[in-house]
Amino acid sequence: MHVDNSSENGEDVVMKDKLLPKMKQVSKCSYCENNSGESLKTVPCLECGSRCHIDCINCTAKFKHKILLGDDFFHFKCHKCTDGNERFRRYHLSWVDVVHITLFNLTHNPAARPSGADPSNQFGGEHGPQEYGDSRVYFHYKADVARFIDQHWAYFWTKARGETWINSASSALSTNSTENVPEDGRFESGKAKYNKNGMWALTDDLRFPSSYDSLQQQKTRTIMYTFAEDGSLIELRTQATNGRRKRRTDATPKAA
Repeated sequence: MHVDNSSENGEDVVMKDKLLPKMKQVSKCSYCENNSGESLKTVPCLECGSRCHIDCINCTAKFKHKILLGDDFFHFKCHKCTDGNERFRRYHLSWVDVVHITLFNLTHNPAARPSGADPSNQFGGEHGPQEYGDSRVYFHYKADVARFIDQHWAYFWTKARGETWINSASSALSTNSTENVPEDGRFESGKAKYNKNGMWALTDDLRFPSSYDSLQQQKTRTIMYTFAEDGSLIELRTQATNGRRKRRTDATPKAA
């Protein structure tokens, strides 16, 4: 895989980059030139705005099957915009990003839903999928959401689990619910609507998590990882500049 953000000694580094101009996304893959508007596995090119199929990108060929639905939190430049030297890096993910990606996959990919006994007895409770009459599919924050995150931890981060990580996931749900953000809440509470404790659904199950980013959030996304050939995350080291630590940031294209 081509690495294009290296220091003079060849080491991968994280640096602050010049922000790219905002681009409208185009629902056409620059590789196969087919419509990508209905695909749940695409990522926009930062240069041309083309929303490309993950399966078409050359540098993801060996781990494309690992990339989760709705996850486009990648610093990506397509083959046409880089003369074949694609750029594909992982942005830093917040808890709300991770929880949203999780619910997106639980909703759209039944095969990804946790199943079988929980040997640790850490994720007990009622579980989804459950439907209560509003056409949404609800899942339990612990039995489904937290268990999915636990099983995919290395996909999201390289950091260790903290003692209160499940509480962090739960807080991300409530803080970004329609109760707390009436105008654009991501998550619907089963407790608030149907008195179903711990059950949560996506407000709009077709919106990608990244579409909720504000303009400021898009501008300040930090590139945290590159990828090994098998898709494992490799953390980029932080480069000290004039006594201050700097991380690389780039704008992500605004959805049309």
